[in-house]
Amino acid sequence: MTRSVLAAIDAVATVLDRENAALAAMDLRQAAACAEDKRRAVAALAALDPAAPLPPAALGRLQSLTQRNRALLERGLAAQGRVIGLIAAAAQSARRDRPGHGARYTGLGRPATSASQGLAISTRI
Repeated sequence: MTRSVLAAIDAVATVLDRENAALAAMDLRQAAACAEDKRRAVAALAALDPAAPLPPAALGRLQSLTQRNRALLERGLAAQGRVIGLIAAAAQSARRDRPGHGARYTGLGRPATSASQGLAISTRI
């Protein structure tokens, strides 16, 4: 087994450790920041000779990290979906609950139709 195989496995494991920690803390910004490093590390591992022997202990660690990564990514995506659903429901409710709540006008001074009513959502992550 060459050092390059161990180094490539270690590089992937290091990035997965970092991403998993960010996902466990629901720090999606930090998790997303790992994407490019993860892509590079996985590409370097994939570029190695497929016939090169891989140490079982390192593979076991990598498998464990990837399984945890998948579970944490699924949890993050589910949470993100719930937040988007809540925002969409609030936006629809705000539109539904405001008919006749005051005149709205277009930029040309004409009364706005319900289809042209604007809604702004701002968030800071």
